[in-house]
Amino acid sequence: MAPLLFIGLIGLLLALSVRTLLWHLQNWQIREYRLDRMFSYLRTKQGFWGLFTLWFKPGFLPRPKRSGRIILIVLITLGLFCSITFIFIHIIEFILTFNSHIDNPKNCIQDISLPGCQLLTNSDLFNLKNSLLIALTIALLINERLIWIFTTIGVFLSAIPVKFQRKRIFAHAKQIIDNAPSNITKIGISGSYGKSSTKEILYHLLTSEYGKEAVLYNAENNNNELAIARLIIANKDFFNSKQSKVFLFETGAYKRGEIKQITDVVRPEIGILTGLNEQHIELFGSIRNIQLAEFELAESCTKKVFFNADSDLAAEIFADKEIEAVKIPITKTAAQNIESSDHETLFDVYGERFMIPWPGEFFVQNALLGIETARELGISPKKLKEYLSNIAPHKRALHSKTLTISNNSIKVLFDLYSQNPDGTLRAIDHLAQSEGQKIFIGMPLLELGTYSKPIHEQIFRSLKDLNATVYWLKKDHHKLGTKILGEKFHLINPRKPKDVTKIQELLTINHKPSAILLEGRIPQNILNLFK
Repeated sequence: MAPLLFIGLIGLLLALSVRTLLWHLQNWQIREYRLDRMFSYLRTKQGFWGLFTLWFKPGFLPRPKRSGRIILIVLITLGLFCSITFIFIHIIEFILTFNSHIDNPKNCIQDISLPGCQLLTNSDLFNLKNSLLIALTIALLINERLIWIFTTIGVFLSAIPVKFQRKRIFAHAKQIIDNAPSNITKIGISGSYGKSSTKEILYHLLTSEYGKEAVLYNAENNNNELAIARLIIANKDFFNSKQSKVFLFETGAYKRGEIKQITDVVRPEIGILTGLNEQHIELFGSIRNIQLAEFELAESCTKKVFFNADSDLAAEIFADKEIEAVKIPITKTAAQNIESSDHETLFDVYGERFMIPWPGEFFVQNALLGIETARELGISPKKLKEYLSNIAPHKRALHSKTLTISNNSIKVLFDLYSQNPDGTLRAIDHLAQSEGQKIFIGMPLLELGTYSKPIHEQIFRSLKDLNATVYWLKKDHHKLGTKILGEKFHLINPRKPKDVTKIQELLTINHKPSAILLEGRIPQNILNLFK
């Protein structure tokens, strides 16, 4: 009976090892295999305890995206896992050999007639089998807990071939761009926040005028330099056409030099720099490094650069440094009569009344950057007004829906894509427009370094000014939230059904909030409550 018990435990440990491996692979993939981002994550309470949590991680089976690098990391991890297990088993075998005075007790299990094995009784053989199974069980248990080390080694070793592959990809992409005709207009977008919404607005305006076949862009958040280079290679026919076309790309960075790496390949004619703030400052190291890193796009442009002059950090770097392209500051004051409701934002510019079907006055700045760039390409304000009014709701930006419960309407605001200080505070400002009880469901912002506490203090004080009730989904900064908001602050664990029920009760007749803001990467089980 005992051997069957150990065999069952071994099977369970192997299954748990597979799940733990997938969890760590997904964790590294989310952080783009970057050691700086992983260290930043491990400084959070969730990240630190995630290394030691005994298998109670969210999600039944994590699913990292399959790629060549993931496969290589898996092979390295499995090799280390099996090697350490093999070594551990032989250490136990040596101990057994020493105690039993038999050259190879493991062989006695297979053949009792071997020399020296005749001294073993059936009870000895039974204990020997159990000892080896115990050794294997302990080895698997220890190694399952060490998988995070094995995957980290795998990430480091896999970086060697990836480095050479990157050079080849960038060289290929540059060759395609160098051979492209001059009728391909290249437009780059960078900034700490507002990149994706500005890109989506400009993409919609351009495709409305020229058609989708004439505009290529990097969808969603595939904005690192390698993803852009691969996009160019995958669409090489796009860059070999007699028709006038536009290549629109959004690029992000975590340190200086990363934007320059792709702009040296693309060499854009037009650039757009959205707002700058402390986003990812823990990785950049300083505000100045953020300014210089994002400014790399402007330095590469050959014709014009539009920038958000309402962003003090953006305006400062443009005033401080010279570029060959023409600098064109865009300020929200260029628009007049701005009005925002739950489903649209209105503003006047160029003698036209523009409407974008997105809620939030802060979208006016992004819309202006897109409109100015489209005008640079020759599209009239009258056309742009029509095109902008037809843009689809942007699920990756702030949007809303209304839930009706027992004749009570609850406005639910979703701001789920990318958390940054300005974006969060602007979403809270939009929440302030609602009457009655307000609810905020969110989590801490990451990679802010020493700025983290003052920024979260500003967020909590803004919520206190609204008299909002806060449901905080992570432990980081929960003491600060309690200090500022008192009884209005609730720490929630999304993995505990009892805590989830507290949020679910907000949508009952006994609770009548007028508006609920969901801010950040909210877990799916919480989002499901608001379908």
